[in-house]
Amino acid sequence: MEFTKTQIEMKATLRAICIIVLSMVLKTTIVYPCTGKTLKPKDGGIQHPGDCDGLKGYTWSVVKNRCINIVETGTAFSAFDANTGKTDSEKSAYVVLSDDKLKAEVFFSYSTDKPIVMDAKPIVEGETMPVIFENKTEMLKIRFYKDAYHILYKDEIRYIQHYSISEGLGFELNNPR
Repeated sequence: MEFTKTQIEMKATLRAICIIVLSMVLKTTIVYPCTGKTLKPKDGGIQHPGDCDGLKGYTWSVVKNRCINIVETGTAFSAFDANTGKTDSEKSAYVVLSDDKLKAEVFFSYSTDKPIVMDAKPIVEGETMPVIFENKTEMLKIRFYKDAYHILYKDEIRYIQHYSISEGLGFELNNPR
């Protein structure tokens, strides 16, 4: 069966309309075959790791499943030198919690290290240094000890944040969203 030129053009037009409607329903980026043209999602649409605008300070968060600005969304920890006992706020790590607080993602601001996702750990009553989040493969933990949260790598304190109920990780963990 042969199609006329008009039938072929109508079929192509209907296909394009279907793609546009589908993209509006899914709110996702659609790449048109052959042309390479794209239809971007509207605000509130589905985001993908490649959608983040790094020049504007956005990066993909696994635990949030969207683009975030780590400075606005995360809670800052200062680098800690165990030899001197001093902190360096120029070298920071940012912790972002999942909405259900069962996962934490650590972003390192001054290095090219990829973010690391950690799982929440059950806290045993009476524990003096409870580990709150941990990733055993990456040897990274967040624990609470003596009014401060510590990010440990290979059981050595690398970053620290003093406890506060009104800000930081203490605020994030104690406030339902």
